[in-house]
Amino acid sequence: MRILSILWETIGRARNKTQLMSFKLRKPNPKGETRVCLHSIEGYKSDSPDKDNDINVVHSSTITMEGVPHDVEGTDDLGNVIIMKPGKNYQFPGEKVIERKA
Repeated sequence: MRILSILWETIGRARNKTQLMSFKLRKPNPKGETRVCLHSIEGYKSDSPDKDNDINVVHSSTITMEGVPHDVEGTDDLGNVIIMKPGKNYQFPGEKVIERKA
């Protein structure tokens, strides 16, 4: 849960989209560090540039799992957690969702 609070703090401190985009880590990370995208549009879809990240933050409460080949755990900024299944659509009460592979 500590990483979730750190992510929300980082998002809250970012003043604009450019600051959020500067945190994207898309290259393979040989050091084994966590790969995070703070402004993911496509999430874990098979053709997404963010599909290999450990954590994706989606700035929407509506999540589609169409094109996602595996389960994803979604946690919104209000703390609601849903294990999302491939091919389904989900609506969260919060405004942003942190996605992790389940």
